[in-house]
Amino acid sequence: MNRLVRQEWFRTLFLVLVILGVLLLGFAVVRYLTLSYAIGQNIAYQIHSQGGEVDPQTINEAQGLMAADLDLREMLHQQNLALIIGGVGLILLGVGWLGRDLVMSRWRRLNATAPPAAAH
Repeated sequence: MNRLVRQEWFRTLFLVLVILGVLLLGFAVVRYLTLSYAIGQNIAYQIHSQGGEVDPQTINEAQGLMAADLDLREMLHQQNLALIIGGVGLILLGVGWLGRDLVMSRWRRLNATAPPAAAH
C-alpha cells in the first residue's frame, strides 16, 4: 500500500472521483428541478393533482390527454433517474473524499518518517 500512496496517479484518482461526484450531483439537481417544473406544467398532472375528472368530448381531446399522460409518466421516470444519478454522485463524492483523505494522511506520515535525501 505504501508503494501506491507514493504514486501521484493514485492520489489523483480520488480527486477525479470527487470531481466526477460533484459533476453528477450538479447534473442531477439541475435535471430534477427542470423536470419538476415541466411536470407542474403538464395538463395531466394538473388534472390529477386537483382530483378532477375529465370527460373528453372529441377524439382529439382524448388523444391529447393520453399524450399528456404518457409525457407525464416519462417525465416522472426521468425524475427518478435523476435521483439515482444524484445518489451515485454522492457516493462517488464520499468515496473520493474519504480515499483522498486517507491517502494524503498516509503520504504525509510516510514523508515525515522518511530519511532526508543525501545532499551532494
